[in-house]
Amino acid sequence: FGDHLSTPGLELLTGAQPTATAAELQSIAEAVRTSARHWTAGATRQPMTESHSSVLARPLCAKFVQHLESAHQDSHSSRHDFQLEILPSELAALIGDSPARSLHQLFGERVDVIKMRRVQAKGQCINFHIDHAARTMQVPLNPEEDYKGGRLLWITERGLVQPPRPAGSASIHTQGIVHGVSTMREGIRFGLFFLQYAPPEGGSEAA
Repeated sequence: FGDHLSTPGLELLTGAQPTATAAELQSIAEAVRTSARHWTAGATRQPMTESHSSVLARPLCAKFVQHLESAHQDSHSSRHDFQLEILPSELAALIGDSPARSLHQLFGERVDVIKMRRVQAKGQCINFHIDHAARTMQVPLNPEEDYKGGRLLWITERGLVQPPRPAGSASIHTQGIVHGVSTMREGIRFGLFFLQYAPPEGGSEAA
């Protein structure tokens, strides 16, 4: 999260420009892909997004939030975007083997990194960008009503898409998807992330 002045599509993220034409979105996406070409040149996976309405029960979401708040307090961190990596074994210990296994199955591929984020970045956004990760899954851990702003935005063939993010839902996208997060206005945004950074061993990425 940051100010990201003069980056492509910033007006859409701050709310200064409420909508964009297909041509404007294409221009933003092309500018972002051009700036990212040095790490996406070898990518073979087709851009993809998907959303799932309920993958984690609310009480389990609350366990993550409690764990993350405790870690944040113990760290005495002043960072507005506090991130905590956890091991698969820690994930299972926190929410149980069956729910942890279900999340891995939903992601569908090898998981390289699991991390949680606590964001309280008032007045800041995440600029439109392409991930270094080949595949990303986000699971919101608290209701959208707990914060204002901080909405995930994908630029897709269907236009600008804002997937719903109720607590316990999931969104997945691959590296080719240009996306950003709108300006945080109030509150705290908690999330769980699964990331895969490289093609599976012994072959290239699946299309």
